[in-house]
Parts: sequence; structure tokens; C-alpha cells
Amino acid sequence: MDALTRESPGFPAPVQGVQLGQLVRLLRGHAWLIGLCAVLGAAAAFTYARTVPKSYTASSLVAVEGDRFAIPELQGVLRSDGVPDPMPGVRTELQVIASRDLLLPVIAKLHLADLPEYNAALRPPGMMQAVKDAIQQVLPSQPAAKGAAGNEEVLLGAVSRGLSVFHDGRSLVIEVSFTSQDPQISSDVVNALIGQY
Repeated sequence: MDALTRESPGFPAPVQGVQLGQLVRLLRGHAWLIGLCAVLGAAAAFTYARTVPKSYTASSLVAVEGDRFAIPELQGVLRSDGVPDPMPGVRTELQVIASRDLLLPVIAKLHLADLPEYNAALRPPGMMQAVKDAIQQVLPSQPAAKGAAGNEEVLLGAVSRGLSVFHDGRSLVIEVSFTSQDPQISSDVVNALIGQY
């Protein structure tokens, strides 16, 4: 038996490398395919951009008073000037602004439960929901009904996703912003939340 060697016809010839001229000729030969892919990609991106809803963000700033009582951190206790560190108080206020106790009255005041953007039950069913409904009709099991508390949590989660409460860690200023598909709702939520606060 003869062993196959590199010179035998069973092995491909070693590739020395692709020259720039060969690459240019290859690309020119397939220019129509490259152009077609570019046009189809641009059309797909344009179609996707048209289907994505526009969103608007409203922002406002809240300044926290620095002389309010706060439990100081270790650094504040050890400082020689005796002035407590205001940052724990700012972080506390940050959590208060984003709390459910402030959001729920704002949701009720602005009737956000009546808007399809936040209440999924008001949206027309999508393709996946239609498939799920068809499967549930075929299956003999009964779906569990959500109570008012479950709906409240879903609504609170939908509104919380649009809310952003930010603090840079260096100042006494908190930025509150809200993003919505309606610019009026964005500004109303920010104003109502700060008013409630």
C-alpha cells in the first residue's frame, strides 16, 4: 500500500494566500448580490423603524435639603467637623420617590390603568397571544383569574419600567424622568410624582 503524500492527487494544493487583485475581482463578480443584500437590509431596517413606537422622556430635578436629619455613615461620624454626611438621606429620598406608595396615587390620579400602554388587557392581542388563547380553549384546564392585587402589580410594574430616578452620588440633586409614548403623559407623571413627593 502506498501512503498518500502531499504531492499525491488526494491532497489539495497548499494555498499561498489571496492576493488583493483576486479579492477585488471576486467582489466585482458578485456586486449584484452585495447590492441586493444592502437594499434588502435597508428595507428591513426601515420597516422595523416604522413599527417601533416613538417614546418621549420628561425630566425634572429634585434638590434634597442638606441639613435634614440622617443617620450618618461611619465616615460622617469620624469626620472632624462634626457635620453628618448627607448622602444617606439623599439615598433614602431616592428610594422614597421610586416607592409604590408614591406611584400608586399617581397611577390613580392620571388614570394610567385606562391606557393600553400600561394595561395589557386593553391592547389588541398579538399573534402569540392568539396562539395561547387557542391552546387554552383546547385544553380542559381552567385558567386562574387574576385578582385586583395582581392587576395592580402588573400595572405598577409597567409604570415603573418607564420611571428612572437617578443620583450621581456627589450632589444633593436627584433626577426624576419618565418615558412614555405620549409626551403629555411623560410630563404629567413627572409633575404628579414630584407633587406627590
